[in-house]
Amino acid sequence: MKLRLLNASHQAMCYLGYLSGYRYAHEVCADPLFTGFLLGYMDEEGTPSLAPVPGVDLDAYKRQLVERFANPEIRDTLARLCAESSDRIPKWLLPVVRHQLATGGEIRRSAPVVASWARY
Repeated sequence: MKLRLLNASHQAMCYLGYLSGYRYAHEVCADPLFTGFLLGYMDEEGTPSLAPVPGVDLDAYKRQLVERFANPEIRDTLARLCAESSDRIPKWLLPVVRHQLATGGEIRRSAPVVASWARY
């Protein structure tokens, strides 16, 4: 759950955000276009790749993640989130892509994340 929602969402925001001129996670999450993209990734791509998590309200967890990413007091830099991406993408995002492709799910958000990583 943490890897495919929290960590993969960091990847979903950092490259696209950095290439768009943002430097902090909270700046990215102040943009409704990006928060919609993140929630769409979590709902349509990340969540379907998860086994059931008993006792966890995934909708609340996803909202909490975006709230945490949007907190300006944390001042999490996109450069930190982008660091070591060659290790991070295969561990956190590609399992989601593989699952979605195997089950006929969508990857319309994961694909631009991988492309933005390559561009970054």
